[in-house]
Amino acid sequence: MTGGSDCDFAGAYHVAHVFVIDAAELSGGYALDGLGRVDDVQALFAGEGADQNYNPITAAELRKNGNEHLYAKLYANNQEIPVKSIFDETDRCIYGYQTELGIVPNSISNAATAFLQGLYWNELTVKVSDGTLQLGIKKDEYVFYDWTCFDSFRLYYYGQDRNTGDANGNGEVEIGDVTSVLTLMATPEATGYNNKAADANGNGEIEIGDVTTILTIMAGN
Repeated sequence: MTGGSDCDFAGAYHVAHVFVIDAAELSGGYALDGLGRVDDVQALFAGEGADQNYNPITAAELRKNGNEHLYAKLYANNQEIPVKSIFDETDRCIYGYQTELGIVPNSISNAATAFLQGLYWNELTVKVSDGTLQLGIKKDEYVFYDWTCFDSFRLYYYGQDRNTGDANGNGEVEIGDVTSVLTLMATPEATGYNNKAADANGNGEIEIGDVTTILTIMAGN
């Protein structure tokens, strides 16, 4: 399932951009619970320290000092992550405002161009347990002249495979499976593991995203 607009924008006031999805939409009319991933959400957030033209005058200094606050969140049910900072793609962004850390978007059009470049992807894994998924972008704090921009929601449904994440094959999804995934990442030829289950996010690779997915499954059990 995909969705989004050309580029949704929200300024300093609270963000409440919400989608409510019946899981049956993903499965031809059958009400399903299980594991899903909100993927390919392009979103960025410019925090405190911008001027009235949204140029991040002191935001770069906050980033350098480790004091940057990422208030805008991508969420799905009870899972949430901060959306990417405008400074996360300074090595690839080509249009916007020049800071000492590199170029960052400072307008909707700059953000839209960055999205077209394939920048600012965000990913979140969620477990659906009641047939309904609520997802969106939110921000609870008021910060003068901050802003966020987002587009291109894509949702994948992985189903109810009870073996998903059980990388060590002991019949449970638990912290030992995280260790097993890390072992397979370091030594792909290692034996005694369930490699299919270790690929918990179903992207065809055993990588750090599978650890996040396993932790999500553990939290939902």
